[in-house]
Amino acid sequence: MFFKQLLSTLLFAILAFSSISFADDTELYVLESTARTGSKPQVLIIFDTSGSMGNGFWTDETYERGKENTSNGTLKSDTKLYFTRSSSNIPTVSSSQFFLHSVNGCDVGERYLEDYGMFTGYLREHKYVGENGVWSELPLTDGSSIKQVDCYEDIAERNYYNNGTNFWGFPVDGLGTSADPIRYVAANNSSSTAEINAAIEKSKLTNFGIGQPLTIYTEKYVKWYHNSKNQKYYSRLSIAKRVIEDTIVTTPGVDFGLSVFNRNYADGSKSGGRIVYGITTNNEANKSSLLTAINKFNADGYTPLCENLYEAYRYFAGLGVYFGDDDESQDPKRDKTIEKDNSYISPFFGKQCQDKAYVIYVTDGEPTRDNDADTEIRKLSGITNANKFSGNFLPALAGWLNKNDVNTSLDGTQTVSTYTIGFSSGAASAAPILKETASRGGGAYYSANDAQKLQEALQSIFSNILETNSSFTSPSIASNNFDRTQTLDSVYYAMFLPNEGPRWVGNLKKFKVTGSGDIVDKNGNDAIGDDGNLASSACSYWTADSVCSSTSGGGDGNNVEIGGALTKLQSTATRKLYGNFGTGGAIKTFSKSNAATSSGISSEAALASFMGVDKTELTKLFDWTIGIDVDDEDKDGSTTDKRSDIMGDPLHSKPLAINYGSAGSPDIRILLGTNAGFLHMFKDSGSSVEESWAFMPQELLPNLRELRANVPTGVHSVYGIDSPPVAYVKRNASGAIDKAWLFVGMRRGGKSYYALNITNPDSPQFMWKVDPSSTGMSDMGQSWAEPVVTFIPGVPAGNTSADTASPVVIIGGGYNPSTKDSAGVGTDDTTGRSVYILNAETGALVYRFGTGSSGIQLPGIVDSIPNSIAILDSNSDKLTDRLYATDTGANIWRMDLPSASPTSSTSPWTAFKFASLGGSTQATDRRFFAEPAVAQTVFTNISQVSVTDSSNNTTTNLTYQNIPYDAVTVGSGHRPHPLDTTRSDKFFVLQDRNVVTKSFTGAAGKEIPAPLELANLYNVSSTPPTTEQQNIEFGAKRGWYYDFAAKGEKSLSASTIIQGKVYFTSYVPGDNTSANQCLAIGQGRLYGFDLHKGTRSYTQEYLEMGARVPDTPQLVIPPNGTSDSYMYLIGIGSAGDDMDKVDDDEGDGCAAGDDKCIGGGLGINKIYYHIDE
Repeated sequence: MFFKQLLSTLLFAILAFSSISFADDTELYVLESTARTGSKPQVLIIFDTSGSMGNGFWTDETYERGKENTSNGTLKSDTKLYFTRSSSNIPTVSSSQFFLHSVNGCDVGERYLEDYGMFTGYLREHKYVGENGVWSELPLTDGSSIKQVDCYEDIAERNYYNNGTNFWGFPVDGLGTSADPIRYVAANNSSSTAEINAAIEKSKLTNFGIGQPLTIYTEKYVKWYHNSKNQKYYSRLSIAKRVIEDTIVTTPGVDFGLSVFNRNYADGSKSGGRIVYGITTNNEANKSSLLTAINKFNADGYTPLCENLYEAYRYFAGLGVYFGDDDESQDPKRDKTIEKDNSYISPFFGKQCQDKAYVIYVTDGEPTRDNDADTEIRKLSGITNANKFSGNFLPALAGWLNKNDVNTSLDGTQTVSTYTIGFSSGAASAAPILKETASRGGGAYYSANDAQKLQEALQSIFSNILETNSSFTSPSIASNNFDRTQTLDSVYYAMFLPNEGPRWVGNLKKFKVTGSGDIVDKNGNDAIGDDGNLASSACSYWTADSVCSSTSGGGDGNNVEIGGALTKLQSTATRKLYGNFGTGGAIKTFSKSNAATSSGISSEAALASFMGVDKTELTKLFDWTIGIDVDDEDKDGSTTDKRSDIMGDPLHSKPLAINYGSAGSPDIRILLGTNAGFLHMFKDSGSSVEESWAFMPQELLPNLRELRANVPTGVHSVYGIDSPPVAYVKRNASGAIDKAWLFVGMRRGGKSYYALNITNPDSPQFMWKVDPSSTGMSDMGQSWAEPVVTFIPGVPAGNTSADTASPVVIIGGGYNPSTKDSAGVGTDDTTGRSVYILNAETGALVYRFGTGSSGIQLPGIVDSIPNSIAILDSNSDKLTDRLYATDTGANIWRMDLPSASPTSSTSPWTAFKFASLGGSTQATDRRFFAEPAVAQTVFTNISQVSVTDSSNNTTTNLTYQNIPYDAVTVGSGHRPHPLDTTRSDKFFVLQDRNVVTKSFTGAAGKEIPAPLELANLYNVSSTPPTTEQQNIEFGAKRGWYYDFAAKGEKSLSASTIIQGKVYFTSYVPGDNTSANQCLAIGQGRLYGFDLHKGTRSYTQEYLEMGARVPDTPQLVIPPNGTSDSYMYLIGIGSAGDDMDKVDDDEGDGCAAGDDKCIGGGLGINKIYYHIDE
């Protein structure tokens, strides 16, 4: 990446279009609805209490509760705890599918293990992926590598004890290293409520509470389960009650309710059933009431299956009690706490976006005396007598609940799925109607003849419900990212489609930009719709006409799943895939055999352990990764065809295009990272595209299991190469490429940066990797910052000439989610507080600005630097001699490199805080998540000068002085929470009047300037300075700021400075105050202000861009045939159509009447531009 002036060769642009996580900006597209949001699945168990449940039968003796191997009231530390995702596949004692109780930090789970021998919950293990510490799902089979286990239920119950495993506190991601792990934020008996709350907030930034629940069993239980058992005579009811107790109380991730039958007399009285325990938060306080209700179950009466489901419908619908009050004398009594004025209080009421509930029917026989609800059921839309099954409406009613809105008084559509369990041999005759009920009801049918099978059925149902009840997903694409590399007139859109699970499908499509700045499709039609997004009628260049014509809109533009690079990958027979599996990280073919002999892995068994799967699953997992549909997800009967989602999502990655040919004979390659873990290179052949290769780092292999499983998590829980790639390209005199080096970080995917030699675009070579284990880089956080490639003095050592300089890579220190992801006021960071300068060829650390004893101090820095570093060549010698960095505390840091030696005795490198623009309150806790844009410029300053003569007469005169300064522009906004409305965010233009790069050591003549603060800036929010007095006041300031006016409005991307104007964007969150408003669409805005004083460039204060989180406006100067070329902004959605300049006198070089134009073709530069490639 170079700091450079705009040249006449700046003709083309690449545009990346994408939907931009819980604690990232994916909250715009996925509303999490899981246990950790307080939205547990709502389950009503309808329990058969008919007389036949009193019948006895011989069955296995039940497990003896409360007789575990304990010491001093807790399980012994060497107790093996076996884990499984399937209750029908409990491991054997000889399996390796266990961990020792000594590493079990789940204290809530221990109580159930001691009492019941089992526990079901959201358990995770802590491990390091690369050097990024994360709480991950447990491996599928082998638990030998597990170092520490904990559970979400401890977080929910505010339990910090962690079961005596020497760690008191709550789980945290992203801290420590593999050599010195940090797994918890400390909390103990001495902690204040505020400290505990803060620790819990950090723990909720992990993935605890989502994904696949696990059931763990004690060693004693596993032995009992697999051994032969004595037979004992029990009633059906006693066994069912026992199993319900075991399963419910050991599954705290579900909120339960209970319903039972009334006695159903022959005369029609006491029909139906009643709710005896309304669906209530399943916590410790409520469990005793739940158990009391179960213990009161009696076997008496008939089997009104349909009537009871109808009463359940009325409960979910919030309608009046119908059968529920017909049998008042029978225990347990109906639950009147869920009623108001003899109507039910629906469990859907007051639950934001919780639009799904479940019924589990446990019965031992066919329906009897079960027609008293028929008349009412026929009143439901679409149900007639023709819908009866064996003379009963039960399946029809279950189907109606699954397909229709059961509660029309609430916003949205609320549905109920029904599962059925036929218990005991007596239920065999009921199997047909129970199967049909589950089939129509969207659930599943289980047959359970004994206690073991009943328990397995219930656990299977709960696991299924916990996996599916996790999110609400937006079907739309609502945001843009842009890359800053220029090549020809092509525009490449990187796209993705949100999904409930971790696997989001991505795509890359090509359009073109015209000489008038419009984005068009292959047919020359406008590709941008009125809403500012890609139009459904736009047919992209690589997409066949037949594909576009087959769609309802006539194009593939806004459809991620068709056309573009994705469709090409789906039909590519053989792909060139690589991993850094060779010696020293050398690139080798992506295969199981190569991965099994890569760094730190010596065998397939070791590879399986590393990836968290059984060895027998490796072949399928690698086949799945290269794109084969091994699980037949498309249900076409084939497990050898290609997956439809073969390309992952480019959530924050932006396409980088490099022309390996010439303008007349181009060879365009596009590089793009995805969260599936691959960095792709594509070749644009004009009307077609093909993948040149794709590369996956070894450290991302453990992600593949979770991606393949694709369990709905409600958040974007898996990240890979989630950062834009950047290239250093050196060309010879003829324009051919001599060197092409690629650099890419991982953002939330990890803490590493990778460098590849792509001089030969068809044969990439590994160059280097850096992470916190690299020498001098232990402070690194997640690798969010786009690398900046430039030349500086002193590289190689002592060099001061651009002609002999070697390129360096400059990166921000990274990001720490545990301190800055939450919605509240951020806390101080312990990582990421550095700026690193690396040798571009070797990755060796050249120098570091930051904390600690090495390098140059960033004095007092407490906030991470996740953003790109702005660079400046202040003396035009083609060497960068100044850096600006923004941090997550709304501070700006200036670093000066005035000589070839950082430790020079006369001109050492120095650093100081240039600006401090945040605060410690919620409103002032501003964050910078974008790099500053920097430009050298000059303005005429007006000031008053008072002169007193010898007679003591004072006169005041106005003076006009041209003041050179370096403009530093940046906006604030909480990128991980774009829906945040609690902060007062602003856009800043700061004047750095110390325009000479020098050492600021504090010595005489080298004084360190005081940081600029809000008081040093002029407020242009209502109006810029126009009167003489206002201009005098402005002259005493050191820049200006603009208050974003709308609620929650914020800046989430960098600004662009062009011809004395600054263009910046903002995002205004939508209104989601309605209880059932799941996802509210926000709006992007474009501002165009005079750089010097904030004077408006357009007649409107701002221009609406459409429903999107906007990125940095992208400058293009497209070819215009034989006519003059002009400058335009693209990636601004619908804002271009509304541009109306305040001063349209053609002084800006644009053609008359062309309000979309922002300047004429480039000539002599009078201002420097920071272009981020």
